[in-house]
Amino acid sequence: MFGKKLDQSVESLNTVKNCYVTGFKFVNAGLAKDEAGTPDIALYSQGVTEFRRGVGVVVTGNGTNQEESRKMQEKMKKNIKFIEERMRELRTENVKKIKSQENAPTRPSVAKNMNINVNKNVNRNVTRNVNKNVSRNVNANINGKPDKLMFNKLKKGGIDNAMIERILDEVLESTSGLKFDDVIGHQQAKSTLKEMLVLPAMRPDLFTGIRAPPKGLLLYGPPGNGKTLLAKALAAEMPDAKFFNISASSLTSKWVGEGEKMVRALFTIAREMQPCIIFMDEVDSLLSSRSSNEGDAIKRLKTEFLVQFDGAGTNKEDKVTIVAATNLPHELDEAVLRRFPKRIMLPPPDDIARQQLVSHSLREVKHNLSEKDIARLGDLTVGYSGSDLTQLVKEAALAPIRELSMSQVTRIDSFRPITFADFTQAAKIIRPSTSNELLKQLDEWTNKYGAYS
Repeated sequence: MFGKKLDQSVESLNTVKNCYVTGFKFVNAGLAKDEAGTPDIALYSQGVTEFRRGVGVVVTGNGTNQEESRKMQEKMKKNIKFIEERMRELRTENVKKIKSQENAPTRPSVAKNMNINVNKNVNRNVTRNVNKNVSRNVNANINGKPDKLMFNKLKKGGIDNAMIERILDEVLESTSGLKFDDVIGHQQAKSTLKEMLVLPAMRPDLFTGIRAPPKGLLLYGPPGNGKTLLAKALAAEMPDAKFFNISASSLTSKWVGEGEKMVRALFTIAREMQPCIIFMDEVDSLLSSRSSNEGDAIKRLKTEFLVQFDGAGTNKEDKVTIVAATNLPHELDEAVLRRFPKRIMLPPPDDIARQQLVSHSLREVKHNLSEKDIARLGDLTVGYSGSDLTQLVKEAALAPIRELSMSQVTRIDSFRPITFADFTQAAKIIRPSTSNELLKQLDEWTNKYGAYS
């Protein structure tokens, strides 16, 4: 029975993937002709037919194959809408062209000139309009990377293949399945991420004008309290958005002028592949306050970043959002802070959150801790970060193994349960990693510039 279900899921996946790949071949061929000024509606129509066939495949059950099939079906559904819109535009242009030819004067020279003008106008409209939606949503291969047409477009903008490949290597494909509900605490930060990104993606018609979401969110706080974890959950919550995981090493280079080119390449590619989220961990290492002592290269890189993020050439309609994380928000440049209107501190977990974190970590191992013991652990671990608590549980979990000899470890199949005494002993080894001075400094900064999660 299991083998039969597996065969069905593989068969469905192969059918959907075949329609997906074949459909994009037709659509990309149609786009190439469109951009060359000789549009072919038949190619688009064949692509839509393949997409509709793929969307019509019934995918039942849950699993890796089914999830991959449904993702491709969702992409095909979205692209059908954009392609059909382009087909309607082309049909309208053809009708106008025929009417203009029918109404043209009969003298050959005038008719010839009229045809030339009509063709110029049609070609001009095609190259101008082709196709903001289609090129962004269809110009992708099965891996979601730019195809040849987009590569050529990026190269015309001064971005070489090496830079494109380097930026695309930073795309994070979420496979963890982590969701916001799996992250303990930080309700304000989760609500803000949903309000800024998840809900606008679901209902873009509601989040326009004065309700348009901001383009920048800064998550800050002491190390080990879930900033990067929230970013991973965001990537899983928004599978249709491209998620770039950027660090200082992704953008800096030993060659003069390469840093700012990489920044420009990042934003150019992000706009072509929007909706897009750029996550920048340890952003203070890249965008700290500018000073006269730093080198020209890093100054130019910062300037380019600020201009690309929110400069005169940016478009407020672009769906490119930057989520940055730092432990040292007070070291960021003021111009950078202006571009992150939402600033949320992720403090160490409170008493309830610490108990939840311990309980969550203990679900994989055998223990005899009661609810009262876990509440006592909440009092024992005041000042611990989420990462510290995880290490504490790991240290306590090793206690039953340490009591065994080498020969016993090789033979035994199970261990005694973890006890409260194991935690008290582990707490003598695993200490809080956050100093009171840093917490005080972060509190003062939050009172001036930020908000608590």
